[in-house]
Amino acid sequence: MFRNPFRKLTALACSRPTRASSVPAALVALAAALSAALVAISVAVAQSSPALPEPETQARSPWAKGPLSRVRLVAHARAGEMLMAGVEIELEGQAHTYWRTPGDGGVPPQFDFSRSSNLRSATPLWPAPERFTDSGMDTFGYKSRVIFPIMAQPASSDAPVRLRLTLDYAACEKICVPGKVELELEIDPRRPAPRAAARIAQFAARAPQPMQGPQAPALTLEPGATEKSWLARVAPPLTPPPVSAGFKADLFIEGPDGWFFDTKPRGEGLFEIMLAEKPAGASQLPEVTVTVTDPTGAFERKAKLPASGHP
Repeated sequence: MFRNPFRKLTALACSRPTRASSVPAALVALAAALSAALVAISVAVAQSSPALPEPETQARSPWAKGPLSRVRLVAHARAGEMLMAGVEIELEGQAHTYWRTPGDGGVPPQFDFSRSSNLRSATPLWPAPERFTDSGMDTFGYKSRVIFPIMAQPASSDAPVRLRLTLDYAACEKICVPGKVELELEIDPRRPAPRAAARIAQFAARAPQPMQGPQAPALTLEPGATEKSWLARVAPPLTPPPVSAGFKADLFIEGPDGWFFDTKPRGEGLFEIMLAEKPAGASQLPEVTVTVTDPTGAFERKAKLPASGHP
């Protein structure tokens, strides 16, 4: 589903596609627990004897050159039946790549692990994005560097997993360029976690957590000034965590296929939501995913937009 091509010079007419799939809350919670475990594991490895050096191929794949960027698969760690690997994208200059919902233009990364061996499933986590505004257009994604943690379940836990990834993505600066790279990395769940596991954990910790409990902000939605707009009010958590997550305050709305919403900050804790596009013939408002970022962290929840009070 497409709308609004970029209004700047592009090598790709990037416009709104169908959003990438979000991650089940249970898997996000598992990733959060695994992130803490990864940090502890990596510290233990760093403090262990030099008798545990790890072959280069066990820690990372070679870099693959992409548009305004380079990409590689990075190290793993194990928690029960799950492994956590990572897809690392390093971006040049002011270039950025995209979140699962890219905003006014762009394409989300597409991860294809179908050629992998001894792999039952591979689910990417989506670190919370930042907003980029250019010529009146807002896009959502990442600058400089991002690691997409991959929650991988081996078919057999007693054998190595060979990840083979085909990654389709785009990087944009003055121009927006599509790219495709193929990466391969064998990981052995029986080996200790490599030192790079902590970096994967840092990005896993940036994936939005369920918006519940005293350390999550409170969200209220109400009708806006028109029948196609709403206001979102975000109140700080009752019990802020002791360490700031460092996010800017922002809010993102994701609808099902064919539904697109724009959001704009309108003051401290206040955001306007505007319907940008809907499927032909649709009459009922859908359930949406609301993602909130603020200095305390990143959070998300499903919500139903209230009916408009306008005739």
